[in-house]
Amino acid sequence: MSWILKNNSKKIEGNTLSEEQITAILENKFVLATKKDIIVIQNAIKTYDNFNSLNPNSLQSLCSAHKTLTEGLVKYPGKLRGKSVGIVDGSEIVHIAPPGEMVKPLMSDLFYYLKNDQDLVLIKSCVFF
Repeated sequence: MSWILKNNSKKIEGNTLSEEQITAILENKFVLATKKDIIVIQNAIKTYDNFNSLNPNSLQSLCSAHKTLTEGLVKYPGKLRGKSVGIVDGSEIVHIAPPGEMVKPLMSDLFYYLKNDQDLVLIKSCVFF
Protein backbone atom coordinates (compact mmCIF):
# COMPACT_ATOMS: atom_id res chain seq x y z
CA MET A 1 0.00 0.00 0.00
CA SER A 2 2.73 2.50 0.87
CA TRP A 3 4.33 1.94 -2.57
CA ILE A 4 1.01 2.76 -4.26
CA LEU A 5 0.59 5.96 -2.27
CA LYS A 6 4.20 7.09 -2.67
CA ASN A 7 4.32 6.45 -6.39
CA ASN A 8 0.88 7.77 -7.28
CA SER A 9 0.36 10.65 -4.86
CA LYS A 10 0.84 13.30 -7.53
CA LYS A 11 -2.00 11.68 -9.47
CA ILE A 12 -4.46 11.76 -6.55
CA GLU A 13 -6.58 14.88 -7.00
CA GLY A 14 -3.57 17.07 -7.76
CA ASN A 15 -1.94 16.26 -4.43
CA THR A 16 1.34 18.11 -3.95
CA LEU A 17 2.91 16.01 -1.18
CA SER A 18 6.38 14.55 -1.63
CA GLU A 19 7.28 10.91 -1.09
CA GLU A 20 8.86 11.91 2.24
CA GLN A 21 5.68 13.66 3.40
CA ILE A 22 3.54 10.67 2.45
CA THR A 23 5.92 8.38 4.33
CA ALA A 24 5.58 10.63 7.37
CA ILE A 25 1.77 10.45 7.16
CA LEU A 26 1.98 6.64 6.90
CA GLU A 27 4.12 6.68 10.05
CA ASN A 28 1.68 9.03 11.84
CA LYS A 29 4.25 11.82 11.99
CA PHE A 30 3.60 15.56 11.71
CA VAL A 31 3.57 16.92 8.16
CA LEU A 32 3.54 20.56 7.14
CA ALA A 33 1.04 20.61 4.28
CA THR A 34 -2.46 21.75 3.42
CA LYS A 35 -5.25 20.09 5.34
CA LYS A 36 -6.77 18.90 2.05
CA ASP A 37 -3.56 17.18 0.88
CA ILE A 38 -3.23 15.36 4.21
CA ILE A 39 -6.89 14.29 4.22
CA VAL A 40 -6.58 12.94 0.66
CA ILE A 41 -3.67 10.70 1.70
CA GLN A 42 -5.28 9.65 5.00
CA ASN A 43 -8.49 8.76 3.16
CA ALA A 44 -6.57 6.79 0.53
CA ILE A 45 -4.83 4.83 3.30
CA LYS A 46 -8.18 4.00 4.93
CA THR A 47 -9.64 2.97 1.57
CA TYR A 48 -6.68 0.72 0.70
CA ASP A 49 -6.91 -0.84 4.18
CA ASN A 50 -10.57 -1.71 3.46
CA PHE A 51 -10.01 -3.26 0.00
CA ASN A 52 -10.53 -6.81 1.20
CA SER A 53 -14.00 -5.95 2.52
CA LEU A 54 -15.15 -4.43 -0.79
CA ASN A 55 -17.10 -6.37 -3.41
CA PRO A 56 -16.03 -5.41 -6.97
CA ASN A 57 -19.52 -6.31 -8.21
CA SER A 58 -21.36 -4.09 -5.75
CA LEU A 59 -22.54 -0.53 -6.28
CA GLN A 60 -22.87 -0.31 -2.49
CA SER A 61 -19.16 -1.18 -2.13
CA LEU A 62 -18.26 1.49 -4.69
CA CYS A 63 -20.26 4.06 -2.73
CA SER A 64 -18.61 2.90 0.51
CA ALA A 65 -15.13 3.28 -0.99
CA HIS A 66 -16.11 6.69 -2.39
CA LYS A 67 -17.33 7.76 1.05
CA THR A 68 -14.03 6.76 2.65
CA LEU A 69 -11.99 8.43 -0.11
CA THR A 70 -13.91 11.71 -0.08
CA GLU A 71 -14.88 12.14 3.60
CA GLY A 72 -14.05 15.71 4.59
CA LEU A 73 -13.42 16.71 0.97
CA VAL A 74 -16.82 16.82 -0.73
CA LYS A 75 -20.32 17.75 0.34
CA TYR A 76 -21.93 14.31 -0.07
CA PRO A 77 -19.29 11.58 0.30
CA GLY A 78 -20.45 8.14 -0.78
CA LYS A 79 -23.58 9.42 -2.52
CA LEU A 80 -24.41 9.18 -6.19
CA ARG A 81 -24.78 12.46 -8.02
CA GLY A 82 -28.39 13.66 -7.97
CA LYS A 83 -28.18 16.69 -10.23
CA SER A 84 -27.10 17.48 -13.75
CA VAL A 85 -23.50 18.43 -14.43
CA GLY A 86 -21.38 19.26 -17.42
CA ILE A 87 -17.93 20.36 -18.50
CA VAL A 88 -17.42 23.89 -19.77
CA ASP A 89 -14.40 25.21 -21.65
CA GLY A 90 -14.62 28.99 -21.53
CA SER A 91 -18.16 29.69 -22.70
CA GLU A 92 -18.51 26.41 -24.62
CA ILE A 93 -20.24 23.37 -23.14
CA VAL A 94 -18.06 20.43 -24.15
CA HIS A 95 -19.86 17.63 -22.30
CA ILE A 96 -23.17 17.13 -20.53
CA ALA A 97 -23.39 14.10 -18.26
CA PRO A 98 -26.61 12.09 -17.96
CA PRO A 99 -29.21 13.81 -15.76
CA GLY A 100 -28.92 13.13 -12.03
CA GLU A 101 -32.06 11.00 -11.88
CA MET A 102 -30.46 8.60 -14.39
CA VAL A 103 -27.25 8.01 -12.43
CA LYS A 104 -28.52 5.27 -10.10
CA PRO A 105 -30.28 3.25 -12.84
CA LEU A 106 -27.25 3.58 -15.14
CA MET A 107 -24.87 2.52 -12.38
CA SER A 108 -27.12 -0.41 -11.51
CA ASP A 109 -27.09 -1.48 -15.17
CA LEU A 110 -23.28 -1.16 -15.23
CA PHE A 111 -22.85 -3.34 -12.15
CA TYR A 112 -25.30 -5.91 -13.53
CA TYR A 113 -23.17 -6.07 -16.68
CA LEU A 114 -19.92 -6.33 -14.69
CA LYS A 115 -21.27 -9.16 -12.57
CA ASN A 116 -23.13 -11.17 -15.21
CA ASP A 117 -21.64 -10.66 -18.66
CA GLN A 118 -19.07 -13.07 -20.08
CA ASP A 119 -16.88 -10.34 -21.62
CA LEU A 120 -13.18 -10.43 -20.75
CA VAL A 121 -12.24 -8.60 -17.54
CA LEU A 122 -10.10 -6.25 -19.65
CA ILE A 123 -13.15 -5.23 -21.69
CA LYS A 124 -15.25 -4.82 -18.54
CA SER A 125 -12.60 -2.62 -16.94
CA CYS A 126 -12.57 -0.40 -20.03
CA VAL A 127 -16.37 -0.13 -19.97
CA PHE A 128 -16.28 0.71 -16.25
CA PHE A 129 -13.62 3.37 -16.75
